[in-house]
Amino acid sequence: MRFIKVPIKWRLVISIMALVGVVIAASSFLSNRLWSDFARDQLDGAIAEEAREFSIATSTLPGRDEVLRFAGEYFLSHRFEEEERVFLFQLTEGTALTLHVPSDTDLFPPELPPATPGAISISGLRSLDGEMYRIAAVSIVVDGEEVGTLHVAEPTAPVEALIDQRVRETIVIALAGLALAGLGAYVIASVSMAPISGITRAARSIGEKDLSRRLDYRGASDEVGELASAFDDMIARLDHAFREQRQLLADLSHQLRTPITVIRGHLDLVRRHPDLPRRDSLESIETAIDEADRMNRLVGDLLLLARTGSIDFVRPSSVALRPLLQEVMLKAEGLAQRSWSLSDLPECNVVADRDQLMGALLNLLQNAVDHTQAGQSVSLEAAHQSGWVTIRVRDDGEGISADDLPRIFERFYRTSASSNSTRPGTGLGLTIVDAVIRAHGGTVEVESIQGEGAVFVVRLPAFL
Repeated sequence: MRFIKVPIKWRLVISIMALVGVVIAASSFLSNRLWSDFARDQLDGAIAEEAREFSIATSTLPGRDEVLRFAGEYFLSHRFEEEERVFLFQLTEGTALTLHVPSDTDLFPPELPPATPGAISISGLRSLDGEMYRIAAVSIVVDGEEVGTLHVAEPTAPVEALIDQRVRETIVIALAGLALAGLGAYVIASVSMAPISGITRAARSIGEKDLSRRLDYRGASDEVGELASAFDDMIARLDHAFREQRQLLADLSHQLRTPITVIRGHLDLVRRHPDLPRRDSLESIETAIDEADRMNRLVGDLLLLARTGSIDFVRPSSVALRPLLQEVMLKAEGLAQRSWSLSDLPECNVVADRDQLMGALLNLLQNAVDHTQAGQSVSLEAAHQSGWVTIRVRDDGEGISADDLPRIFERFYRTSASSNSTRPGTGLGLTIVDAVIRAHGGTVEVESIQGEGAVFVVRLPAFL
C-alpha cells in the first residue's frame, strides 16, 4: 500500500530499475558462470595437452632408460616456460621423480591420483601447503610395458584470482549500468509524464463557475492524448449539464411565477374582502385550485424528466408490439371523441420498458387530441423493417408551423396553437416523450404542414 502512494513517475523509475537490475544480475551471473567454466576448462585442457604430447613423444622410444633421458631433456626445455606447472614422473615401482620446479619432493602427498589406462584423467588435488592444483595423469607405455605414470599439475590460484577479478569488474559494470538505467528511466518518465503534468495544471485552472475552457491537447495521439480528449469530453458534458440545469431553474422560475402570482392574488382578494359574494369567492378558490393543480402537474413532469437521465429509469425487456399498441389505443379512446383508427400491426417484439413506452405513446396521442377537434381522425400505425420498429401517431388537425417544428421537443416550448388550447399543458409533454424514446435507444421525429395535420414517428430497436 505504501508503494501505491509513491508518485507514478518514481514508481516507473523504480519499476524500470528493478526490471533492468534483474536482467543485469541474471545476465552477469550467467556470463560469469560461463566464463569461469571456460577458464577452468582452459586450465584442464592445457595440462591434458601437455600430458598427451609427452605420451605421444615417448611412445616411440625403445626402452625405459631412453624414456627417463627424454623426460629430463623435455622438462628441462620447459623449465622456464611454465614456471607454475609441475611435472612428476612416478615409476611403476613407486619411485617419484620431480622433474620441474618447484623441486620440493614433499609438495604433494605420496598417493597421487592414478591414471586411467588408455586415457588422460584429470582431478583436483590439494598440496601439502594447502594450495589447490589441477592434475592430469597419463600412463607411459613402451613396447607394451608400463614404465610409469606422468603427472602434470598446475595451481588453480591464478585462474581463481582471474575469475574473482572478472566478477568484481562485472559488479562494477552492472552497478554503473543500473545507475545509467535509473537516470535514463528518470528522464523517460519525466518526458512521458510532462504532458500529464500539463493536463493537471490545466484541469486545476478550470473553475467551477467557468467550464468553457478546454485542455486543447496538441500532442501525439497516444494514451495521454486519449486521456486529454476524454477529459475535454467530460468537461463539455458537465458544462452542458450545468447550462441545462441553470436554464431549467430559470425556466422553472418563470413557469412557477405565474401560477404563484395568480394563487396569491385570488387568496389575497378573498382575505381582504370577507364580504365578497359567495360566487366570486368560490371562483377565486377554484382558480387557485386550478393553478395549484397545474403546478403539481409541472412538478410531476419535471420529476419524470429528471428520472429519464438515471441508469435504472428504463428496464428493457422483450415486449410484444401488437398487444401493447392495442392497449394504448384502448386507453386513448377514452381521452376524447375522435375518429380513432389502428392499422394492421406486425407480429414482432420491441426492446423496451413497457410502462414507460406506453406512457410516451399516450402522451403523443394526448398531444394529437389537444390539436384536433371532435370528429377529426387520429391513427396509430406500426411497421417492422431491418431490425427496427416504426410507430406513427397521425392526426389531421391544425398541424405545426415551419417555425415551430425545429423547437417542438424543447423544454417548456409551446406553439401558438398550444397557448390557445382549452387544456393548457406544462410544455414538457413532448420533451418527456423525446427523453423516454432516447432512453430506449430510439428516436422520435415530427413531420407536419400547418393546416394538414402532423405525424410523430417513433423508431425503436426490434427484438428478434
